[in-house]
Amino acid sequence: MNKVIYAVLICCLLSLQTSNGNISITGIITGEVPELIYYSIPINGVCYWGFSEAVKPDSLGNFQINLYSDKPAFIIIRPNGFPAKKVIVEPDQKYIISIEIAGENIIFHVAGLNERGQNLYNTIFPLDVFLDSESDKFMNDSSVTKIKDKLSVLKSNNISKFKEMLDNNDISPLFFNLMKREIDCYYATLSTTIALRKFYNALRTNKDYPQDIKQFCEEIFEKFPVLNESLMSSYLWIFYADNYIHFRDMTRENFNVDEISKLYNEGLIHTHHINESKKWLSGIPLEYYTAYYIYFQSFQKKFEKELINLFEQFNQNYPESKFTRYLKPMVRPIREYHQTIERPFSERILFVHDYENIKSLKNALAQFAGKKIYIDVWATWCGPCKAEFKHSAKLHELLESKNIEMLYISIDDSTREKQWEGMIKYYDLEGNHIRASKELLSELYTIYNQQGTILIPWYILIDENGNILKLHASRPSTIQDLEKELNDN
Repeated sequence: MNKVIYAVLICCLLSLQTSNGNISITGIITGEVPELIYYSIPINGVCYWGFSEAVKPDSLGNFQINLYSDKPAFIIIRPNGFPAKKVIVEPDQKYIISIEIAGENIIFHVAGLNERGQNLYNTIFPLDVFLDSESDKFMNDSSVTKIKDKLSVLKSNNISKFKEMLDNNDISPLFFNLMKREIDCYYATLSTTIALRKFYNALRTNKDYPQDIKQFCEEIFEKFPVLNESLMSSYLWIFYADNYIHFRDMTRENFNVDEISKLYNEGLIHTHHINESKKWLSGIPLEYYTAYYIYFQSFQKKFEKELINLFEQFNQNYPESKFTRYLKPMVRPIREYHQTIERPFSERILFVHDYENIKSLKNALAQFAGKKIYIDVWATWCGPCKAEFKHSAKLHELLESKNIEMLYISIDDSTREKQWEGMIKYYDLEGNHIRASKELLSELYTIYNQQGTILIPWYILIDENGNILKLHASRPSTIQDLEKELNDN
């Protein structure tokens, strides 16, 4: 064998032996130490907050995260109860993270390989950037050329910052290439989000699709194919894929808005969306997208039964999928919900008589004359409302000790009545219940007095004469604060 070839082979083998893909992240927290640190797992190099594990910091705030990835990847790190940040990791590297927590503020710093690039990235593209709010900046632009020019300038400026770091050897070529793909995916997603919002606006006003916007979308999807697996390293890829599937669905020849509404009403909208995704995605992208979709929709806790069927189909199609372990605990409550709603209501769950015709809060409270009342204003679609229900047992114990009535007022409309009743059973919401009429809801908006909006969950404390003692009472999760308020009143 040629000596040169032999030497090259030896080097390659040694390289394979020394590169094991292990990644170490050492962290230190100063200030308030959270109970857990969540971190995303880079399955096939993808980054999604739902596919995560957790590690418990010690009493001094030290923690250690050990990962495996055979390619550069983004990792989302989230101290429990605080904003998340991203870390770009490379195989066989060690990183040191310092997290300073003061109140609701968090300062996040990454030391190690590509340190300057790491911290600049979290400044330019924080995880809490919402594409809808970013796209707002372009919605008044009627010219596609103007939109494209604005986006081009922003994108070039961002790339140039990292290119300068690369030229100065502040970041590695691997880091720069990953960042380039991230910026490509970010601006492709932002561009198509702008376009789709303009499409939706046209649909709402019964206008034809703006052809220049449609062409703009086509150009983006052609330049950055959604099946390009290198783009999947970006945490934004799932939103880009979402845009692509919606675009293809909306621009098909037989698309009909009424058909989509019918699918919603029949409980088949998710099945429709997954079927559409199968037309345009395949292989690893389809597996990842389907897993993300089932996880995200299950996370909303609307308990749609069709998600059980979609999960079972996913298991059949991908029996060895690494995503399954994260989907199982999300789908389990949906199964439990549909088992629970078949049972009769508990004797301690009461519906206020003739609640459909109650037009005012005064009428609603009339049935509780002479008693204090704790009101929970909620809705079946409100995640934070449902998160509070896990504290119901302690809440009811406190209210009973004070001889205070519990009144739940749902602001769901009549189309969600079955879901409202089902969630009352599932969460075992002992107490009195009203689903607000249009008149009562209108009055609640006025009482809340927040520029025509209501932020829920919303808790109100009422005295024995039906007067508001505290317009914004403490919530069940802060039971000690609520107990103090009850004692003071």
